[in-house]
Amino acid sequence: MPDSSSIPVIDIFAGPGGLDEGFSSLRAGRSVPFRIRLSIKMDPFAHRTLLLRGLFRQFDDGQVPNACYEYLRGEDRWKGADCEALLDAYPKQDERARQEAWCDELRPDLAQEVDDRIESVLGPRRRRSGWILVGGPPCQAYSLVGRSRMLGERGDRFYADKRHTLYREYPSLSCRMRMNEYKALAVGKLPRGCA
Repeated sequence: MPDSSSIPVIDIFAGPGGLDEGFSSLRAGRSVPFRIRLSIKMDPFAHRTLLLRGLFRQFDDGQVPNACYEYLRGEDRWKGADCEALLDAYPKQDERARQEAWCDELRPDLAQEVDDRIESVLGPRRRRSGWILVGGPPCQAYSLVGRSRMLGERGDRFYADKRHTLYREYPSLSCRMRMNEYKALAVGKLPRGCA
């Protein structure tokens, strides 16, 4: 399980948590270098997966209860049960998993709430040594198949699709959070006033 020296990771456009799993499964001897602090996804099915992955991460390596694996295998005890039943069985871990996984859409009118949530999971700015922002913006807007389906005869759907501009959340968020070290991975330009 991560300790206080683990580097916090914030995942926007988290999908079902593939990047989270990569970061959280890395080990350096007995040390856990990264800790997922927040994963944001608007799709409820992907969010459910984030919750379950978050629950698993709350247990030390090799200490995940058998009930979790039974649930995933769909064994009789869990037939017809949703993930809430499993989460309810482990209240302490459930609370931490819910703090980690957030179901919402990133959009400008939610910016302050996103910032507040990030601030709360990272802790006081003066005590932070650094953190990592990751995520994969929706690919539908960039894939050839998605583009050709939405272009149609006039392309109205394609140009009206807000997923084209969601990548802007990275530089916008980095500016709002004053991530001075945000350099090499920027996609697009930083908003005015951010250097």
